[in-house]
Amino acid sequence: RLISAQQTVARFLRESPNDPQKNAMAYLNARLREAGGNIADAISLYRTVAEQTPAAPERAEALAARVRAAALLSNTSMVERCLAEFTESFPSDPRTREFLLRLYRQRAGQNDHRGAAETAHRFKAAFPQDPAGAAFSEFFHHYAAGDNGAAIAAFQAERKLSTNRATTAEAHFELGVFYHERMFADVDQAIAEYEQAVKLRGDFAEAHYH
Repeated sequence: RLISAQQTVARFLRESPNDPQKNAMAYLNARLREAGGNIADAISLYRTVAEQTPAAPERAEALAARVRAAALLSNTSMVERCLAEFTESFPSDPRTREFLLRLYRQRAGQNDHRGAAETAHRFKAAFPQDPAGAAFSEFFHHYAAGDNGAAIAAFQAERKLSTNRATTAEAHFELGVFYHERMFADVDQAIAEYEQAVKLRGDFAEAHYH
């Protein structure tokens, strides 16, 4: 039945190249190829649908399917590109939250700190009330990437959003360490951050020590 369906769809596409349903049939063709185990062919067909100009109504489905198919091939770079393209193209799609989480985890796991910081920022902007955003530290990733200005700006933004005193104390401590490591240039700022950490958490031994 699968082979028969593939043949029927292929014949339709061959004989009716300008039919209004051609993109829907092309997407169906890709799904059939994927179901038959021809993952590479399916990815190529999904890409064709996704790159139609003007954009086809099936574009979101094709991009989401490329994420799935690329994961089946363990092609992490393609998965990343597809996740990024989908979330940028369809910010209001219900799948965007899950895809942004996957994109963040993948970039963070690969120590792509700039990419992880960018994804964390996008997630927090799109889902400001989502508790998952509290686990993302733009400050840490910018700091790890060596972008001092962005790290400080991210810290200030994260500090304003945090209502947990222990979490905020940790953030002040980390920023204090950040300033401290810049040696004599920012010692006063480092001390001020350590003092803020101690005020928020009196038993913060490391902050007292520093």
